[in-house]
Amino acid sequence: YIENLESGYGIGSSRYNADPVNYEITDGVRLLSISREAMTRLISWSTLYKLYEFDEPTNAGLIAQRIWTELEAISHFQDWHPSHYLDTAELAYPVAIAYDWLYDYWSASQRATIEGMLYGFALKTTTALGGSYSLSSATNNWNGVCNGGIMAAALALVNVNNSITWKSNSTAVANHGEQAFTAT
Repeated sequence: YIENLESGYGIGSSRYNADPVNYEITDGVRLLSISREAMTRLISWSTLYKLYEFDEPTNAGLIAQRIWTELEAISHFQDWHPSHYLDTAELAYPVAIAYDWLYDYWSASQRATIEGMLYGFALKTTTALGGSYSLSSATNNWNGVCNGGIMAAALALVNVNNSITWKSNSTAVANHGEQAFTAT
């Protein structure tokens, strides 16, 4: 697994050297392909960062810089396309992971940028915080993905604003909890 991760996403790989994702509704309806590419990149690089953090600090720093390049590009998106909420949730989750796993690496300014994205592009779009998206209580996979992405974003910000975390997670858990164990 680690060898595949390093060859696919490590320093010098084509994905490492690729341009950051950009805001593009590729099919005219969804940002989903962009969200999923960002998710794959950010989770893979965050995993590599954690693998390198103590034994290979130079490589960890290079990976962290690449993660920041991706996050900075995402921070300039006009939104995370909440009209197709799967797009929003699938960006919220990896941004929350990158924020949390590299928390000690980020500068105060970088943390503030990431916190702003998680709040403004994800949490604020839910009805729990005055937005228009009602956290799904659907019985399909959207429930777990959408509520899971919002829960990850809210938990990442627990030390920044506990009331946001409480409102977002209590709503998401209530909606997800009823469907999580329903046999279909």
